[in-house]
Amino acid sequence: MLAGTPDGALVLVDGLVASVVPDVLAAHRGRLRLVALVHLPRDDDTEARALATVTAVVATSAWTRDALLRRYALPAERVHVAPPGVDPAPPAPGSATGSALLCVAAVARHKGHDVLVEALTTVADRHWTLTCVGPLHREPEFVHRLRERITAGRLGDRIRLTGPLVGDRLHAAYAAADLLVHPSRGETYGMVVTGRWRAAYRCSPPPSADCLTPSVARRRATGLVCWCRPTTRPPSPRRYAAGSTTRPCASSCGTPPCGDGTPSRTGTARSPGSPRP
Repeated sequence: MLAGTPDGALVLVDGLVASVVPDVLAAHRGRLRLVALVHLPRDDDTEARALATVTAVVATSAWTRDALLRRYALPAERVHVAPPGVDPAPPAPGSATGSALLCVAAVARHKGHDVLVEALTTVADRHWTLTCVGPLHREPEFVHRLRERITAGRLGDRIRLTGPLVGDRLHAAYAAADLLVHPSRGETYGMVVTGRWRAAYRCSPPPSADCLTPSVARRRATGLVCWCRPTTRPPSPRRYAAGSTTRPCASSCGTPPCGDGTPSRTGTARSPGSPRP
């Protein structure tokens, strides 16, 4: 495709491709202005060669930019940040009971669905439902084990794995949810959280960069539960499942309390260790 591009053209190449084809980029660096868009650094010699070849690098967060500058000998003036964004939307109505949880992510180990299911088994005596929206084909063995755990916990009637949803069906899933749960083991930005902001949810800031990137952590989200360290015991979701007047901004990172009294549909947000308002 690059071979058919006119000389002097500006070409934006997704990092998923650019970072693994340094020789292809090198063949065109003299006649094209190549820009690599990097989401998640690979941290290897192949990517180092690729990024050294392009005219500029665009990162999707300040965290990603800092990581690239630490790992590779790139001139700082060639590495830029273009944070993702979304358009605002009317407030989501949620459910009548306030007990509908939603997780939007590919069902794969790095997204942490197993951590989420384990946590929810501890509150099986409470009223809640979970809808997991996202592709099921990426890691079939992981999905199989997850289904087995759901069955073993007798949660099959409460946890749904819908597969991918788009358009009106995805919007309907967001509108019906009371709490967005994002148990990912690692994110460079956390676009699904940004996507939730477009529904005009209101809540205190989520936990710090150990859970999400600093650029996300400084922004406002709603109902964010981030169980991000698989080596530590996830925080109990019991307070939320119990119908508490507060929503959790939960983290296993030991970060400071994040509640500031900002109202949400069911109350205010606080971390697991912070006192009731």
